[in-house]
Amino acid sequence: MRPDLCLIAVFLMGFLVGEMDGVMIGLALGFVQDLFSGGDAGLNLITKGLIGLLAGLAGRHLANTTLLAVAPLL
Repeated sequence: MRPDLCLIAVFLMGFLVGEMDGVMIGLALGFVQDLFSGGDAGLNLITKGLIGLLAGLAGRHLANTTLLAVAPLL
């Protein structure tokens, strides 16, 4: 079992910067992972893009909360 550092990077970018940037970074990193993996084509592209979008939406809705409320999510 290995940590997926690209997934963590996509989540943090989406959460901290916004959903559009999270989607773009997710699609780019997912595409690169698909190029170098032997798995299903497009699987990383789709999942990383969706994670970036959902993290961006979550970050936008949690922007008005305090740091103590957001810290357990990170």
